[in-house]
Amino acid sequence: MKVGLIGVGALGSLFGGALAKACYDVTLVIRNEEHRNAICAGGLKMVLDTSDSIVNVPVIAPTEPHDPFDVMFVFTKTGATVAAINAVLHMIADSTCLISVQNGLGNHDVLARFVGYERVIYGTTTAPADLIGPGHVASHGQHLTQINAAREDSAKIAMQLAEMLCTADIPAVVNNEIDQVIWSKVAFNTAMNAICALVIGTPGTIADSEHLSNLARAVVMESCAVAHADGVAIDPQNVLAIVEMAGREHRTHKPSMVRDVIAMRRTEIDALNGAIVALGKKHNIPTPLNEALLALIKGVEAQYEKNH
Repeated sequence: MKVGLIGVGALGSLFGGALAKACYDVTLVIRNEEHRNAICAGGLKMVLDTSDSIVNVPVIAPTEPHDPFDVMFVFTKTGATVAAINAVLHMIADSTCLISVQNGLGNHDVLARFVGYERVIYGTTTAPADLIGPGHVASHGQHLTQINAAREDSAKIAMQLAEMLCTADIPAVVNNEIDQVIWSKVAFNTAMNAICALVIGTPGTIADSEHLSNLARAVVMESCAVAHADGVAIDPQNVLAIVEMAGREHRTHKPSMVRDVIAMRRTEIDALNGAIVALGKKHNIPTPLNEALLALIKGVEAQYEKNH
């Protein structure tokens, strides 16, 4: 199986490097020239709990010619998915499956615009990944990736991908209740990502602060109420347990939204807290905490040009 990955930042580097280390046929499609050149020159440096290694993995730019892949992981930020896929259409055949474990809601719908639901596999991951520098990724702590085929057509490929990831030391399962899992991750991220971004902190920062911990719990409860109104039954206690786990296992991990704010990049706030606010209005569920976090992050983004 020929595997391609686009949107290769921290998480894409972790997945791609792990699969390549396990001897799968993997190619990283990287737009960032500095990251791409570093991997070409010295391999991908991977710092994990179990080992440090340098992995040789093929790297190309999106504009380069390449035969279509059998499966393509999409690791872009939600707002960049359409542009990223349009840039690599020459690498997508009629039989190519697209895979998303991106943050937020509705990612499978976006992928289906390009290949149809029968060739979409989607899910979520709790794998933490930090890009230490060009060609250098780190990941620490326990994690799980859960996926499912959007239609039965790709069910066998979903099973095969889960097995491949497990072989590559990325624990993965196929979960038929994937929408509940995604909603749980969204509820988690509405608290963890936004709060960490505002205080430029980590899960450990929240765990060590009574004020931030209380706020995170309240945001989770609010987001779960919207999920229930939207017809997805998720257990708030399970989400709160994930928040506590992150405070223990991923204490020093910088969530993607923190890295975006530091780098003065557009965040995924619209696909997280923004989605909760929109659905809250649709179902007449008050979302004052998500509205406040959305407004605060939007305010931070508005300062980028002034501070640049």
